[in-house]
Amino acid sequence: MKTCYINSAVAISAQSTFEVESLDFKNLESEKQILPALYPEFKNYIAPAALRRMSKAVRMGVAASKIALENAKIKNPDAILTGTGMGCIADTELFLESLIAHNEDYLTPTAFIQSTHNTVGAQIALGLKCKSYNNTYVNANVSFESAMLDAKLCLEFEDYNTALVGGIDELGKTFVELQNIEEQKKQQPRTVPVSEGATFFALSTEKTSDSAILKGLEVFHHIDKADLEQTVNKFLEKHQVKNVDAVITGHNGDNFDSYFDQLLDSNFKNTPQIRYKDKVGEYFTVSAFALFLGYSILKKQSIPNGLSVRNKTDKGFSHILIYNQNQGKDHSFILLSKC
Repeated sequence: MKTCYINSAVAISAQSTFEVESLDFKNLESEKQILPALYPEFKNYIAPAALRRMSKAVRMGVAASKIALENAKIKNPDAILTGTGMGCIADTELFLESLIAHNEDYLTPTAFIQSTHNTVGAQIALGLKCKSYNNTYVNANVSFESAMLDAKLCLEFEDYNTALVGGIDELGKTFVELQNIEEQKKQQPRTVPVSEGATFFALSTEKTSDSAILKGLEVFHHIDKADLEQTVNKFLEKHQVKNVDAVITGHNGDNFDSYFDQLLDSNFKNTPQIRYKDKVGEYFTVSAFALFLGYSILKKQSIPNGLSVRNKTDKGFSHILIYNQNQGKDHSFILLSKC
């Protein structure tokens, strides 16, 4: 079985994370419920003629993927895998609003055509003239993990040498309003704003000076709290890792943070514990940003400034565990290791 290396990672998020030398996270305005990404100058990465026809999700995905491939010195990947929760939701809303406003008559199909979930992956392939394997996963909060798992299997067991993998979600006005209404009905709603972003990774079977090993990735639809510690221990044992040097968790302030707290207070009581959603917000594929963060920590051998960290340390980092779940379901574990 071949080894799966991450050779570059690029993120567009609500923080200044795109093409920066070092990460430095700022505190969010506490009253904000909607947190848009900090967009780069897309015209520097995408031809103006093409840019005009692209939604925010496509723009972010094309720009982030372009830099990820360039940094890894990959011209044409053997596979393009993307994950998204809602796809190009803004164009979906535009089409549905037009449908209602015009009583289903005299509709232009453009917004509908551009709203499909695989639009980002397709636009990346068209720009690269890439005819390789291309797939998009829409599995709610584990959409990105599904795409990454596919890429990992392709590189480890098939005749693939490189893969481009990304997680993308954009803000949609109506969808966000409905999400916030639903949150307010809960006894303890999340405390982080709804956000958006695009994070891409260049994977390869060949190691470079910037490589990290994607050692393990598993997804569980449901885990009883009583079985959580044992599940994590089995996951680490399977990949022959006794101790991790940091744990990155998806705390968002709701009742289900108790899953994270239980694990951190038992298995990883003295391990550095890192949170990220209070800095970049919540969206379906935000776990891709967590992997970007883990990759950056291994590469720089330090935790970026401004993150919420418990048991902070300056010692070296060899293994990082990323744990995410949503409302007690769709648990994912990603294990990243230094080369």
